[in-house]
Amino acid sequence: GSTGAGKSTLVNALVGHPVSRSGAIRPTTRRPVLLHPPHDEPWFTGTRILPGLARVHAGQRQDPEAPGTGDTTGDVDPATSLELHGQEQIPQGLALLDAPDIDSVAAGNRELARQLLRAADLWLFVTTANRYADAVPWEVLRTAAERDVTVDVVMNRIPDQEGVREELAEDLRGLLERRGVAVERLFLVPESDLDAEGMLPPAVIAELREHFARLAADGEGRGRIARRTLAGAIDGLAGSATRIAEHAAVQDTERQRLREQAITSFSGARERIDEALGDGSLLRGEVLARWQD
Repeated sequence: GSTGAGKSTLVNALVGHPVSRSGAIRPTTRRPVLLHPPHDEPWFTGTRILPGLARVHAGQRQDPEAPGTGDTTGDVDPATSLELHGQEQIPQGLALLDAPDIDSVAAGNRELARQLLRAADLWLFVTTANRYADAVPWEVLRTAAERDVTVDVVMNRIPDQEGVREELAEDLRGLLERRGVAVERLFLVPESDLDAEGMLPPAVIAELREHFARLAADGEGRGRIARRTLAGAIDGLAGSATRIAEHAAVQDTERQRLREQAITSFSGARERIDEALGDGSLLRGEVLARWQD
């Protein structure tokens, strides 16, 4: 989701205590955080998933001079590590990945967020009542529609006013339908006060927690989601390969044009030098007269 949508706050609420940094400074999530059941850790410590990111375990100190571990608020390299948290509260068979903002001011964060999205089976897209119509989120959702990714949407921070919840939900569903984005579930989270630890009241995300519990218990359903996302990614390769081939053909044509232009320029220069030496026009004054003699 977008900057400040409350992604980390929701992740913390799902496990019942702070595990991912949340706050007012943007971007807040500089290094992605992956929450998994403790027994599933071997799935994520290897390089099969997100091979380009080093693994850092919760509480493990990392060299502050290492690439990607510093402040990424500017257009610098993104974080190069993935923080692993084994959490008993995560149901067996699921893992939650708290990603950087898709519209972060840091270019590296934006690309990292898209890399993480490409590695996920299911997208839980988080937006707010104030920003659900922003352009950047809809560009990302369009990508999900093109790849036929399973998408759930959370609309966060809905004002606690009569009729507002229903009105916003109807408008968001209409936007999704008009843009061809098929959403499996839409979760509505009201504006709530946070406690001293920055935690949401458990009741406001009860529906979301129950949804993940049902998904964890449904092995066939999880497999169906994974196969659908994989099939969409493979189908998308044809279009990507075609576009790459078209760009390569354009570059090859331009390379040939530049080569011919260089050959023509050099061959013409040689001919002009031969002519200038032959008729003496390269020379002046007495030297020219002697040359002509």
